[in-house]
Amino acid sequence: MSPTLLVLLAVGCGGDDATGDGTGANERLLRDYHGFDEGNAWTYRDDLGPDEAGQDSIAPEESELLRMRFDGDVTTELRRGTRWADAEPVGFFEWDLRDGLAMVAYDLEGESDEGTWRMAGFAPATGDTYTWTDWACVTDTAQEVETFYGVFEDVVRIECEGDTGLPGIWDFAAGVGLIRYESEDGWLVDLVAPY
Repeated sequence: MSPTLLVLLAVGCGGDDATGDGTGANERLLRDYHGFDEGNAWTYRDDLGPDEAGQDSIAPEESELLRMRFDGDVTTELRRGTRWADAEPVGFFEWDLRDGLAMVAYDLEGESDEGTWRMAGFAPATGDTYTWTDWACVTDTAQEVETFYGVFEDVVRIECEGDTGLPGIWDFAAGVGLIRYESEDGWLVDLVAPY
């Protein structure tokens, strides 16, 4: 067999799973965690601090609930109120999903900014780090996170620091999406329901 043919066979048999078990079962794909599919919606509370939140906390006031819906393109809109249809718009996040997960704009009750804050790649793993000028995010995949809605055992946690963007701890659960966000100054968004 010619050396050229041996090289072609070796390269052709590698594939994406060359360093795994051959099934792809160990690879986490971010799209399975972020939940950004057209029409997906989530309901959160933001009336408690990090030490008060969880399943045992008192039920939130319906009129104070924070509702988020993905538009199917790049934006998650935020509204506050009892029902999406008559809830008051309070802001949005714009995302870039072409190269993993990056926030490119946000507006939250008057605080807004535009930029590119890369948070994670397509297949996040513990210790992955993304940095850019004054922004850095580190991924942890071995997390169990409790929210008002329940306990999630398969979570990708992205912890971001920076002088711009929305630094803090972002928790995304498999099959659900964003379940919890805790800002550096203690503002907590905690999942009440995945709809």
